[in-house]
Amino acid sequence: MVANNISRLRMSDLETKYFEKIRLSFPEKFINDRQIRLLINSCPDQEHLHMVVQYLGQLLQSNSDQKTKGALLFELCDESHYDLAQWIEAIKVFKDYLDKEGRATKFEHLLEYIGCSCESPENKLLKYRLPDLVDKMLTEYGYVG
Repeated sequence: MVANNISRLRMSDLETKYFEKIRLSFPEKFINDRQIRLLINSCPDQEHLHMVVQYLGQLLQSNSDQKTKGALLFELCDESHYDLAQWIEAIKVFKDYLDKEGRATKFEHLLEYIGCSCESPENKLLKYRLPDLVDKMLTEYGYVG
């Protein structure tokens, strides 16, 4: 119980520290206040939050359809049986893989790969944690993109 209270305090500190900064960085039609709060409170630490915000920034700059693209992470998450926290961890696994390979990809392609991993036959019988599943898929099949 004490750990939960500390965790909630830490998360509320992250929200206090970053909400306004993120709100000013992204238009409302791209990501709304509820999504920002959910994003902040689903990140295990500042490193993960910075990573996702950076990807969202790239997505915002590269697409004219801001409303659709800003909601992509949340829509894919809702379509899967994984919560946003696991999606964020899986994004980090994917980013680490790309960094190790000296590669980069568009955020929407990264999200689509993770979404496909959720639907993979490997995940039908054994329900993996999403970061573990993405690591398994990248290790076994790699990424072409």
